[in-house]
Amino acid sequence: MEKGIIINKNDLKPQFDRLAEYLFNHVVLISNKVEYRLVEIEFYFNCEQHRDSSTHEHNLDAWQWRFHNSGLDITLWESDNREGYGGILIRSIKSLDGNFTNGPRKVVSQLFRDQGTVSEVNNGIRLVEKSFDDLYSLHDEENRILSTWRHNIGKSEFADSTYRYIIDRTLNNKVKGREQVCRKYLMDHPERSDEVKQWLGYNLKLKSNI
Repeated sequence: MEKGIIINKNDLKPQFDRLAEYLFNHVVLISNKVEYRLVEIEFYFNCEQHRDSSTHEHNLDAWQWRFHNSGLDITLWESDNREGYGGILIRSIKSLDGNFTNGPRKVVSQLFRDQGTVSEVNNGIRLVEKSFDDLYSLHDEENRILSTWRHNIGKSEFADSTYRYIIDRTLNNKVKGREQVCRKYLMDHPERSDEVKQWLGYNLKLKSNI
């Protein structure tokens, strides 16, 4: 599992696609005794070939937790002599009993609320491999993985890159930038305007991402 978090600096997007599918469908986040499915994440990576100024610089090894002002990352490193670094920001989680938490800082708050007293032996946050095949039909449309622009990224040179990933069913909740996600989906699938209307409750006019 850890080896997959070492990134090759060439051709990043397919690697992000693969990691998103793995983290969504084959990993559970355990906070104390509570199990969560990751349902929304964003990728950030900076190296000589991919100068993403929105990436937080760090010198941690890959596959570490990294807390920062914006939330919680899973750290990434480049495979050749550590020439690049990055992280996977956890934006939304859903407990296996259905409780949904949206927003990177709210995710951190929820994970700490799960912890017991300061001497509780089960305290901790970890990722464990687990298939969701028994809980969800991963091929159903509600479990599609949508790829879209990162939220509130500003004027980054990679503002148009689709490094944000979200599970289809998550759009039924009040996720941040939900209209943005739907706009990108409608750009890719203009024939599915009725589906977007069902998500949002209104017709979405297609326009360029700014």
